[in-house]
Amino acid sequence: MPSLAIICGQASRFGSAQAGALSTRRSAVASSTRATTANIAEGYGRFHYLDNAKFCSNARGSCWETLGHLITGSDEGFIATELLNQGRTLINEAVKVLNGYMSYLKRAHRTRPGNG
Repeated sequence: MPSLAIICGQASRFGSAQAGALSTRRSAVASSTRATTANIAEGYGRFHYLDNAKFCSNARGSCWETLGHLITGSDEGFIATELLNQGRTLINEAVKVLNGYMSYLKRAHRTRPGNG
């Protein structure tokens, strides 16, 4: 996510206490963004449609978690409003794609013979 690189680059602007808080925020953003892609990959490796959809649901939750961290970072003055808005746009797009893919998976499950 482009915003993560910018957030990481801002650490040098703050004093040691603020840099520690920024490091914690940066770590939280990195963790939730990695969880997003990790869940998508884990779901893709599953044999059953609904297992895949469940991991996509987890990925969607990680997207919203990332947005929450970006909002908090903005509220704490660590990232600019423009960067928050860029992150919000990217996350909303990712969630739309995930929702569409999850709909496909659920439809494919229902139409597969024997799944009723």
